[in-house]
Parts: sequence; C-alpha cells; structure tokens
Amino acid sequence: MPVEPAKSQSWWQTLPGILTAVAAIITATTGLIVALNNAGVFSRDTELVSPTPTPTAVLSVSTSTMSETSPVIDVPGPTEIDGLEQQLKAANILLSTGSAAEREKVRGYFDGPKAPYYLLAVTCIQVLGNQRLKKTGYLDMIDKHFSTMGDESIYVPVNGKLNLEKVKEAMVKAQQDYHSDQARTFEEIVERR
Repeated sequence: MPVEPAKSQSWWQTLPGILTAVAAIITATTGLIVALNNAGVFSRDTELVSPTPTPTAVLSVSTSTMSETSPVIDVPGPTEIDGLEQQLKAANILLSTGSAAEREKVRGYFDGPKAPYYLLAVTCIQVLGNQRLKKTGYLDMIDKHFSTMGDESIYVPVNGKLNLEKVKEAMVKAQQDYHSDQARTFEEIVERR
C-alpha cells in the first residue's frame, strides 16, 4: 500500500505558530494599553505625577487654626490674600524686597490656590510651622531660588503639594543671597515664635 504524503500545515496551525501568534497579540495589546495610559486616556486626573516620591507639604483650606501637631494649616481662599500675607508676616516673610509697587505686583501673582506664588507662600508657612525666620525673608527671593532648582516643572504640584526639601533649600539660599548669611542649613535660619 502506497504511503500518502503528509499534508503540509499552515504555520499558524502548528503549536509554535499558535504560541507565536498569541505572544504577538499580547505584546501588541500591552503596548497599546501602555501608550493609551501614557496619553492619559485611562486617567481621570489631568495633573502631572512625579516619577519618584518626594517629601511634600499638604495644602488644605481649613477653618481651624494651626497647632503644633496638626499638619493642616489655616489657609485663606484666593480672595483673602491679606490673611495669607499676615501669616507670612508672622513667619517673618514679606512679599518683596522692592517698593510698594513691587509688593503689589507680587500680590497680583496670587490669582488662585493653584498659582505658583500661592503654593509657595502656603508651603513656606507649612515648612516653618511654629517657627519663624530669624532675619526677614522675602517671598520673591525665595521664589527666585526655588524656581531655579530644577526644570520648569518645579512648580507643578503633585496633588497640590510642593517639595518641602526644595522649599527649605530655597529659603536658606534666599537668606544667604539677601543677607550675605553664612547659614548652611534650614535650622540655622529659623527660631521659635
């Protein structure tokens, strides 16, 4: 009896072919999901997220007063700049090193709770807690040093938070710059209220 020649099978009907096809589909699907996720298709939050965790301050609006143990501080709304300025003064921070016109210009930068100056001011108050600067600090000088510590995303908060260590470092550099201070650490420029 003659032997029939074996029928040739298509590549995808073989076990290695099927495994290759499944692996290709999984790889393509995973790549598509990653691309769509990076494009923000699956995210409800539109703010940028830092790739590494950093120490941060919590920015909250509260009607309570700040206490030694409370991480939440009393922060006025965007229309209550006078209240925020009073909190800065209590921490020995003025808005500007310049004239009254310069101070008004800086006040104009407080155009909402997500505005960079507003976030910086609130974070300075948070960082100081029950302390104050020994020598008068100036928000515009702190901003000058803070904004040059990284790329343009330094002011992009993660969930309403700025990097505490960077703010402390900026406060030290501002004191060194304005007062020709020799202080090297945050602890050297602050005192209890």
